[in-house]
Amino acid sequence: MSNILDSTESILIHPTRRKIYELCVMSPGTNFTKIAEFLKIANSTISWHLKRLEESGLVKSIKISGKRIYVPVELRNELAEEIYVILENEIARKIFIYVLNNPETYPLDIARNIDPPIHHETVRYHLDRLKKIKLIEIEKKSKMVRVKEGTLAIQLRQTSLNVLTDNYINFLTEFLKSDCLYPEIIEKTDHTLILRIDCPDGDEIIMNLRLSDWGLLDVIEQKSKTDE
Repeated sequence: MSNILDSTESILIHPTRRKIYELCVMSPGTNFTKIAEFLKIANSTISWHLKRLEESGLVKSIKISGKRIYVPVELRNELAEEIYVILENEIARKIFIYVLNNPETYPLDIARNIDPPIHHETVRYHLDRLKKIKLIEIEKKSKMVRVKEGTLAIQLRQTSLNVLTDNYINFLTEFLKSDCLYPEIIEKTDHTLILRIDCPDGDEIIMNLRLSDWGLLDVIEQKSKTDE
């Protein structure tokens, strides 16, 4: 008799694989190292389950800025994942927040006023990365360089990338149904999805997906309210 935990069906019945999937959903920009630190299990075991999740179509891996991250399919687009990866860096996040709160500022002002102050070359490096994904814009006039928020930052004031959309929820529940599982939504909000899953062997699983709080979005929302 085949082992249901290792079959191509019922991919999320296995508790370790399910936990890895939940981590991919809850922690934006999750990478192999973070998963290993959290689960404290053999790297070979993690690699095996990530491979199964990718083969199933539930997760895909993306390489951004030299870092490979694991992304739940349909949760967010690739640009959103790149934003999370870049702003996961504390210095980049501080620079971006400073630009939001100090419109049309200058690189030297950023270098001096970030706490603690940082070298202007470090500022330039992070500004280039933020510009690439349109979180900031850089204007050059004569020898002066001015920094202001970009088009994507303005869009982020109107909406959040850190939500469980109906599209994602429909994708996941339909996947579970096609995988011989029978999900029932117990709770659904923008940041939480709790499913009760009836397994083929009669067991019941509670799957709890909660998106991590991301303080940066709060900063954007606060600035938006200030501007009103």
